[in-house]
Order: sequence, then structure tokens, then C-alpha cells
Amino acid sequence: DILDLVREQLEPILRERRQRIILQGVETTPLFHGDREYLVEIFTQLLENAVKFTPDGGGICIMAQIADRASISEKEASLCRFNQHFYEQMGCKCYLQVEVRDSGIGIDPDEHLKIFDKFYEIGDIRHHSTGRYKFLGKGTGLGLAIVKGMVEAHGGTVWVESPATGITAGSGSSFFLLLPLEE
Repeated sequence: DILDLVREQLEPILRERRQRIILQGVETTPLFHGDREYLVEIFTQLLENAVKFTPDGGGICIMAQIADRASISEKEASLCRFNQHFYEQMGCKCYLQVEVRDSGIGIDPDEHLKIFDKFYEIGDIRHHSTGRYKFLGKGTGLGLAIVKGMVEAHGGTVWVESPATGITAGSGSSFFLLLPLEE
């Protein structure tokens, strides 16, 4: 419901930018109990960023699946980089893992941790354009800091994976969320 709501709100921009959002595995995941307003804000921020940093005509994919400790253990190094204590405190819970993947310009690995800091903006400011949804549009640098805080308030964690950067790279970025499921 939340993803449909956010996608509906972004529909005029998606149409204008000739972008599409594809959902995979979302309908087969169990219901997640959390703060609805926070979850709407989390996915709004992530999808607005995906729209902004994906060229016109690009795609955004949202995938969801259940993740247990065994499957999460493959990501231990990444998790520890982004949230030092999450992995050791996660216990044996199952998590809802959501990936928001875009076909955009990517994020330089040196900036992966910094983008979750307050007021941090990626890249040279001279290469940003104005406009909330315009390609490379400039924001306040608060969106991902808000996402991180809200995900962690749910007992989860967030991280990014992006192999390359550059307008011609097209490798995109994947933002991952782990949100704890009830027993």
C-alpha cells in the first residue's frame, strides 16, 4: 500500500521524465508493522533520489524479500560499515529486505558513508541543477539522513551499494533496507 501511494504521488514526474518503477516480490512479502508516516517518508525520499539521479527514460526497481540471519551474514562487512552495531545486535530475527535500485549515475564508493550525513550533497555543486525532480536536482542534503534515522528507529538498518559513478556509467545505485519482522 505504501509503495503504491508513493508511486502514485510521483506519477506525474515519472511520466514527465519517462521513467518507470517496477515492483518485484513485494506482493509475496508478509505485512510489516511500523510507523506508516515514517515508512511513507522513507520510500518517498529513496524514490525521489532515484528519480533525480536517473536520466530521463531510466528505470527504478523495488524488490522485497524475507532475509534471515544466514542470508544477511553475506552482507556482514557492508552492514558493519554503515551501522557498526547492527549485525551483532540483530539476533535471530527475520527481516524484510527491500532494495531500491535505479539505473542512474551511481555513487562513488568514497561517498557511500558520507551520503547519510546531514547536509551532505554528492559531487561537485557546479554539476547540480535546480529543481526537486530534475536530473541531478539539488536538495538540502537531509533526505538520506532522515531515511537512516527512521529506518534505525524501526530497529533496522540501511546501506548503499553502487559500483561506479558518472553520467555515462549507468550502473546505478541500490539502497537496501532491513526492517525487523515480528516473530
